[in-house]
Amino acid sequence: MIMKKTTSILLILISLIFAAGCKTKAVESQDITLIYIDEKTINHFGTYPWTRDKYALFIDAIYKKYNPKVVYFDIIIDLPSKETPQLDKKLFKSVKGKNNLVFCTALSDKEINNRHYKAFHIPKKQVVHTPVFSSNGGLFPLKEIVDNGGIVSISSLPPGVKGQYNNFPAVYDIKGHMYVSTPIMLYSLYKNISVKNLKFSLNQMYANSQKMPLNETGFIKINFNYSFKKFSYVSVIKGDVDSSLINNKIIIVGKNAIGLSVKFPTKVSLQFNGSELVACATQTLLYALKKK
Repeated sequence: MIMKKTTSILLILISLIFAAGCKTKAVESQDITLIYIDEKTINHFGTYPWTRDKYALFIDAIYKKYNPKVVYFDIIIDLPSKETPQLDKKLFKSVKGKNNLVFCTALSDKEINNRHYKAFHIPKKQVVHTPVFSSNGGLFPLKEIVDNGGIVSISSLPPGVKGQYNNFPAVYDIKGHMYVSTPIMLYSLYKNISVKNLKFSLNQMYANSQKMPLNETGFIKINFNYSFKKFSYVSVIKGDVDSSLINNKIIIVGKNAIGLSVKFPTKVSLQFNGSELVACATQTLLYALKKK
C-alpha cells in the first residue's frame, strides 16, 4: 500500500515536471538580461503610463553607466503626447546616435488574422527589410524615434495549437516585403550580422551559412528551458546592477508590475510574461547556433 502510494506520488511529480517543460533543468542565459518596470519602479516614478522622459532617463543611464550590446524596449511607445510634447523630445534626443537600440511594433488584429504568419516561401535572393514603421494611429513607434535612428522590430505572434504561443515567426510578409521578427533582429545585432545578409531557402533561414532552428513552416520553435537574470528598471537608472550582467549582453526591457505585464498561454505556463517569451525565442536561436 505504501509502495503504491509512493509510486503514485512519483508519477504525479514526474507529470508535473514534464508539464512544466522541465523548468527545473533550466539553463541560465549568459547572453540576455531582463529589466522590468516592476512594483519597485512604479513606487519610485509613480503611476504608469509615464511621460516619455522616464524612458529617456533609462536610455541615458544604461548607455552612460554600462555597455550593452543590444537594448530592446518590449514596450510600444506610440502616439505623440498632447500634454507634454517637450518630454517626448527628451526621448528623441536620447535615442539619437544609438545604433543598437530597438523598439517594439505590433500588427493590428486585422493583420494578425491575415496572411502574415503563413510559411515564408522566399526566393534565395529575396531582400529582407528593416521595418521603418512609424506612428499613424497606434501600435507603431513614434516617427521621431525612427527619424533619430531607433531600430524597429515586429513582435506580433499568432496562437498555435490549443491557443498556445509556442512558436515565434521568423519573418513577416507585409505587402510583398519581408521583415524579420524581433528574435531574429536581436540575434543579428548581437552577432553583428546585417539582416540583409541573411540567406534563405524554402522555409529556412541561414546566418553565416548556419541554419537557424526553424520548424517546417518557418517559425522559431521556442525552447522554454531557459532562465534569465532579472532586475528592476529603477535599479539600472541608479547604477545598482553589476556591470557584468549588462555589458555586452542583450537587454530586454519589459513590464511585470501588477496589471501592466502582458501574459501568454504557452505549453509551460498559462501566464507566461511576453518579454520573457521574446527572450526565450532569442536564446533558442543563440544556443542552437552556438552549438554548431
